[in-house]
Amino acid sequence: MSADATFEVLGSPSSLLSVSLSPSQTLHTRRGTLVGLSSSSGDTVSTLRFLSPLRRIFLGIPFLYQKITSPTPITALISAKSPLTTFCVLHLDGTTDWRLAQRKSLLAWTGSTLAVTPTISPSLSFTNWGTSTVTGRGLLALVGGGQIFSLQLSPGEAYIAHPSNVLAYSLSSSNAPPTPYRFKSTSINLQVPIVFGNFFPSSKFVLNIKKGKTYKFFANIAYRIRTWSRRTIWGDRLFLQFTGPTTLLIQSRAARLSDVPGLAGLMCELGYETTSAEMRRRLKSIGRDARCSTFIAKIDNKLCGMIGTLTHVSHEHNNPSGKIVALVVSEKQRRRGVGRALIAAAEKNFARRKVTRVTLTTRFERQGAHRFYQALGYLRTGFRFGKDIAPGSGSIADADEE
Repeated sequence: MSADATFEVLGSPSSLLSVSLSPSQTLHTRRGTLVGLSSSSGDTVSTLRFLSPLRRIFLGIPFLYQKITSPTPITALISAKSPLTTFCVLHLDGTTDWRLAQRKSLLAWTGSTLAVTPTISPSLSFTNWGTSTVTGRGLLALVGGGQIFSLQLSPGEAYIAHPSNVLAYSLSSSNAPPTPYRFKSTSINLQVPIVFGNFFPSSKFVLNIKKGKTYKFFANIAYRIRTWSRRTIWGDRLFLQFTGPTTLLIQSRAARLSDVPGLAGLMCELGYETTSAEMRRRLKSIGRDARCSTFIAKIDNKLCGMIGTLTHVSHEHNNPSGKIVALVVSEKQRRRGVGRALIAAAEKNFARRKVTRVTLTTRFERQGAHRFYQALGYLRTGFRFGKDIAPGSGSIADADEE
């Protein structure tokens, strides 16, 4: 890794990546992400590179990258295509390799010895084949959905995570690669009663059959069919189990348009009748506004809660202010810590955006919500006044200024 190259995340919220390179260093950035470039000479060269297109197309990994070089120092600005992302910078010193678990996580990199290779993991399902292995020395810029958290696992410590939330993880000779893990769907064990023993084969007979190759062959086929059914019909319940020592980068994805029906239902539970079409239009507008964030909570792959936030400047304070616009947890999943987890995610996002003051509003009749917020340290500081006005109306009511 060259000490002359730096990657710095800019903006509040973070929306740009500033890259500074010394002369003759090379920058690779995904096509369409370069915002601008500053150079003292006109000798900067930009070429389009095709990185292992056949292998990457098969795995669904982007293969078009822009290669930028210059004989003089340059500073480039890079942006992700989606506003609902977070940047993460990795410093590779040549001693630890990394595995990128998401197909579109790689945004940019620099380093003469840095190599990014598409990788197939036969032990995992086909949906998890779109990974890349990064080796060598250099700087790496990744993007993830929602926020990105770093998790350190000690030697022998195990952690189970859903594949869609794993952005990247470190590799070493002392730890094994992640293995598929499936939670038990039920804790009920069914056994044949003794009184029916005459109608069923004995346990010893069954055990002898299970030792045969024919039984193992059909059992393997049945297992594959059952696994395929779970992933395609009943949803993917397959997780990954990691064993330390390793470092995990976990992403908490933002809301997607596929979450529209669930979000509309939550709005109705909150007291605001909302159709899926209305929720879709709102979510599209929110997605285009970098000041807004939406975080969702899922249990058993079902949407059970959401929180919407807004970061804004104000006349009263120097630092940006944050507002919790909406928070709702499905009635069936309340009192299970979902609301606290959503608040924690929002507060962490506010801290990343340099917000020092968070406000929210709630109705008078929601006494349970009042106790919930007060238990989390929120203080009652005043009243909220609201008024509906017609579009284009010029009527202004007289009010006393504070």
